[in-house]
Amino acid sequence: MADLDKVYMLEINRKLDKNLMREIYEKGYSRIPIYKNNKENIVGCLLARDLMLLNTEKKELSLKQLSSILF
Repeated sequence: MADLDKVYMLEINRKLDKNLMREIYEKGYSRIPIYKNNKENIVGCLLARDLMLLNTEKKELSLKQLSSILF
């Protein structure tokens, strides 16, 4: 099991823009844990494939607005 400090995770209130989309793509993970306030409070998992059809240029989104990440 990986140490939480080494796991690629995203905070739930982070804005989903093209820079974050590029970062997610470059990391290459298919599932990304989403946390709220601290890394020990994981609230969901983002599936990278769910981002394929999003157009972040038309509307600004936060990870919190994606219903697919919540358990």
